[in-house]
Amino acid sequence: MFVVLGVSVTVLAIVVVGMRGRGRDRAPRIADRLATAAKHLNGDGQPPQFSRVR
Repeated sequence: MFVVLGVSVTVLAIVVVGMRGRGRDRAPRIADRLATAAKHLNGDGQPPQFSRVR
């Protein structure tokens, strides 16, 4: 249930702030993160880079 709520809040935030919406002026760091999340949801994002742990 928490996963569904988390995904719905993320999608709602992407819609409200928008990738190039008016919220970009108020919160540019959040808008950048949401744009990255939107790219990943569309399948356009780069896979995460993991460092090796020794």
